[in-house]
Amino acid sequence: SHCCMMSTSTAVLAFSFTPQSLRSKPRTYSGSIVLLETTFTISPFSFWQVNRAQAERLYAKAREYAALTGNETLLDLYCGTGTIGLSMAKDCKSLIGVELIADAVRDAEHNAMVNSICNARFLCADAPQAAAQLDREGVMPDVVILDPPAFTKAHANMANACRGYKEIALSAMRLLPPGGVLATHSCSYHMPEDVFVNTVLSAAQDLHRQVRVITLRRQDIDHPVLAGYPESHYLKSLWLQMLD
Repeated sequence: SHCCMMSTSTAVLAFSFTPQSLRSKPRTYSGSIVLLETTFTISPFSFWQVNRAQAERLYAKAREYAALTGNETLLDLYCGTGTIGLSMAKDCKSLIGVELIADAVRDAEHNAMVNSICNARFLCADAPQAAAQLDREGVMPDVVILDPPAFTKAHANMANACRGYKEIALSAMRLLPPGGVLATHSCSYHMPEDVFVNTVLSAAQDLHRQVRVITLRRQDIDHPVLAGYPESHYLKSLWLQMLD
């Protein structure tokens, strides 16, 4: 997953930018870590939530809100190494993870194998393209998790970020049946909460679908929002249910 997932707290992030010439070297794993009784390993070129304690809290809260009963299809867009989806795999009928970075997809497949998770499938693709492919296949997920990287690093790029958040929300909502749940997130401090929420809700309006807001979460007190510093309110987590 590319940004902080939920808002009971927030996790420290690690990014790695490596020249393409180095990516052809043999892949190695640097050990393993257990999150929510699921073992994960990671290769050097993949994204990882490095704060284990906070990541466990985040994923446990996501599991709570997803309210899986064992009969659902879970779609984890921007899945990274598979941490969020695989931590819920035992609670759903099937898991589909989507990630653009090939190294991360291979890590996710490896993590499914080492945990004997047989109901998971991973696609190496851009999220909207993967959603269109799944739509053609007739896949109808019950829960969709959208946890993209920050779509803007500067206030000047706000319009592009809004288009990005709306595009992925449209992609997810087109797949979700009535009663389906969408969890979408933003970790960009340049994206105000009201703009983010209205952007996502406008996607439902464009599709003429009614939605119910399950919850809107923010970062916890260990990452306080400071008066006079609006950028400190960076984490937004919106959970919606499709009503029709």
